[in-house]
Amino acid sequence: MRRLSRAPHFGAGAGCGYAEEMSDVLELTEPVDYVALFVTAAILGGVGGLVFELLQSRYGHTGWIELPGRSRGRFRDWGVWANVLVGAVAAMAEWVFPPQRKQSLSRTPRTL
Repeated sequence: MRRLSRAPHFGAGAGCGYAEEMSDVLELTEPVDYVALFVTAAILGGVGGLVFELLQSRYGHTGWIELPGRSRGRFRDWGVWANVLVGAVAAMAEWVFPPQRKQSLSRTPRTL
């Protein structure tokens, strides 16, 4: 069951005299919660892929949707579905492998 709770969040200055902040945490306790989150990420990523399809410029025009069809040779042109699929996979990969954030505990700024 999904439950929204309050949990302490330690900012970049944790342990340096900064006040502790509170942030919302979504607890996933059952497998169906993970599946629902995974499907939601895929749907929203697919919508992002559709938006990317509409933003692409083809023959000097934007807002065109390329329909699937047979291209030259033995390969198939997936059209709009290629961008939707790439967007869905990218969103699911972002959820499975989130970016790592490095934090420095020193208070002095680094210069290059």
